[in-house]
Amino acid sequence: MGCSNRGRKASGGTLLLAALLLGNSAAACTSFECSTSDIACDNGLNSLILATRYFRPGDLSGLQVWLKADSLVLNNLDTVTYWPDSSGNSHDASGGVSPSFRTATLNGRPVMNFNGSQYLNLPTFAQQPAATPHTLFLVFRTAGTLDETILTTTDAPATGRVQLSHTLGCPQQIISTVLSGLTLCYTTTTYIDASWELFEISWNLTDISLYSKGALVHTQSVTATAGGGPWRMGADKTASTFINGDIAEFVIYSRALSDYERREVECYLGWKYGLNSCQNLGIYL
Repeated sequence: MGCSNRGRKASGGTLLLAALLLGNSAAACTSFECSTSDIACDNGLNSLILATRYFRPGDLSGLQVWLKADSLVLNNLDTVTYWPDSSGNSHDASGGVSPSFRTATLNGRPVMNFNGSQYLNLPTFAQQPAATPHTLFLVFRTAGTLDETILTTTDAPATGRVQLSHTLGCPQQIISTVLSGLTLCYTTTTYIDASWELFEISWNLTDISLYSKGALVHTQSVTATAGGGPWRMGADKTASTFINGDIAEFVIYSRALSDYERREVECYLGWKYGLNSCQNLGIYL
């Protein structure tokens, strides 16, 4: 059998020889951080080798904040006063009104539970969202019965702010995001109240794109005004509108990721939390 290199060289992580494709099935991937398979040619055996690598958000440049509930070892219902940043940048979440830790909630993984009056601040992370390209990922669910703010920057004016909300003010119970004072309301069949959402925002200084579980649900050109202020998880800038729900993981980069890179992070989160299979991407197992 002839062979050709149909994949690409891994951008990071550890390459593992998973299987020789000689009529045998590929070895199963058992790690939540195992996402990408590269097809390489082994000239000595004249066969295809499936090399599987472990992907982590830190494999991509520009990682700013990485909050994941499973970075903590706590008991169920313990109060969380400090959520460490796994990016290495020390943008830890703290202060505010402490949420609680819930074990084995989503695909066997823990989450942070916010009861409708709780939030955490990221006091050292004050990136200006409108003036800086970024791509953010958030795994969460809301009760879906009230106006709720999941994530925001705490700059005073609406211009330049990123805000991810579930709001009843839009035509349907949906998520909206605010950038430069512009509210983007969208509907998607992949978002159902009280279900888990893998939501993404990509901003390249010209266009803002919103994704739900990997599907593009809205894109729009925006003229943004610079704003800033520390980010907040679980409430709006005045701490008057809160999330009533759970947050499992938050990842943000200081650049607009390519489609390939965005899908790597999306697939890492999807596999980890059981929210998608990545089968349709062609490069994932």
